[in-house]
Amino acid sequence: MESLQELVNSLIQNPNVIGIIRYGSRKLDDLSPGGDFDIVVISNMRPKGLESIHFDVGDIPIDLSLRRLEDLRRDQPLSPTIDPLLPKGEILFDRQGILNKEMEGIQTRWKMETSAPTEEEMALRKFGHRHVLDKVRHRFESNPLLCHFLLSEDMYWKVISYFSVRSIPYEGESAALIWLKANDPKIYSLIEHFYALTDLSKKFQLSEQLTDLVLAPIEGPWKKGEILALPSDEEVTDLQAMGKSVYVHLFGRAPE
Repeated sequence: MESLQELVNSLIQNPNVIGIIRYGSRKLDDLSPGGDFDIVVISNMRPKGLESIHFDVGDIPIDLSLRRLEDLRRDQPLSPTIDPLLPKGEILFDRQGILNKEMEGIQTRWKMETSAPTEEEMALRKFGHRHVLDKVRHRFESNPLLCHFLLSEDMYWKVISYFSVRSIPYEGESAALIWLKANDPKIYSLIEHFYALTDLSKKFQLSEQLTDLVLAPIEGPWKKGEILALPSDEEVTDLQAMGKSVYVHLFGRAPE
C-alpha cells in the first residue's frame, strides 16, 4: 500500500469490515512526515486478547485498533484512552449506516476519566516529581547526561500530572499541548522554554517552578521537613496520618 486512501479502500473491500473511524490529528489526505495515523476498524471478528495492530504505510506508522460492534456497546470501554474519543473522530466508512447512533450511545456511557485524584495518587505525584529533582540536584557537573535525561522524562509526567490533579481528561500528548496553549498559556510557555534551554542550572530552576505550578491544586510537591507516606497495593484510609504515626512509633517522637 502506498497511501492512506489505499489502506482504507482495502479495508472497505473486506466484507468483514463494518466500519472505519479515524481519530487523532492526521487526516486521510495528509501524507506529511512525522506522526502516525490512528484508526479504529469495526469488524465481525476480533481475536480474544487482541486490541490493536501496528504497521507502516510508506513512511507513516499506522495504529489500527480493532473492535466488534459488541465492543462499542460495553458498559466499560475496551480501551479507556481510545474508545471514549471515538465520537470526536471522523467516520470514514459505515457499511450498515449505524455508527452515528453507536457514537451517541458511547457519549452517554463512556466519559474520559475526570475523577478527583485519590490521596494515594496525590502522594505518589508529590513524591515522584520531588524525587527527580533530588536525584538531579548538585549533579550538574558530575553527571550532566543523567540530569538532562531525568529532567526531560519528568517533564512528560508533569504534563500528565497537570491534567490529573485538575480532573481534566488527558487525551494524549498532542491534544494536551494544544489544550495548554489555549487554556494555560503560562504553563505552555514555560514548557516550551524548558526544551529550548541547554544550561542545566536554568533548566533545573525552571523544572522546580513548573513542579510547584503543576501541583498547586494539591498544595505542591513533597516539602522539606514533611512526612510523606506512599501506599502499597493494599487498601488504606488516611494514609498520611498513618505515615506520621509510623514515624513516631519508629523514632519515639514526632518529626521536628
